[in-house]
Amino acid sequence: MRRSEQNAALILEVVKSIRAKWDVVLNPTADPDRWTKELQQLFPHNTVLNLTDFNYGKAHMYEIILHEGTFLPARNRDEECEALKSIGGTRYSMLLWLSVVAPYFTVQFLRRKLDQHREIQDRILSRPWRNADTKVLLTASRFCVGHNFDYLDDEVLTAVIPDVELDLAEEGTVTVFNCLFEDFSHE
Repeated sequence: MRRSEQNAALILEVVKSIRAKWDVVLNPTADPDRWTKELQQLFPHNTVLNLTDFNYGKAHMYEIILHEGTFLPARNRDEECEALKSIGGTRYSMLLWLSVVAPYFTVQFLRRKLDQHREIQDRILSRPWRNADTKVLLTASRFCVGHNFDYLDDEVLTAVIPDVELDLAEEGTVTVFNCLFEDFSHE
């Protein structure tokens, strides 16, 4: 079976699991700190921020800052600008998403950059920005697979699910990502 056929079959399987758990898609609940301690132990030299929010989210979401040291969440834009300036103007992070709807995970890599006008520019990729960050990706993937989560790639995550509407996504635009991880897509 070719990759596109495998992904088509996987998309159908994922959509079926989403529809079976529709009540969880609409009203996700879970312990928001479920994985925090384990991830902090797994990445002792990195700051692990728990960004889980079940208002529109359907997943545990963690930002693993890919710089050694302790980084506290900024309380405002000025603090964020100063934090970025202190590390040369660019911060790299891995966003780890663990769905509470079905046992799937995905990762995104964030580059947050402070430009010459003190504007913060965010850019997200599905692969590491730097080769050195591949080790963190592999460690996180082993963690997820060890907890029985399966990885979903962009082709599956961007598949549109017909006849579905969410608070922040209109019918005809709702994707697998929206149903498993968050109503709003980070693109």
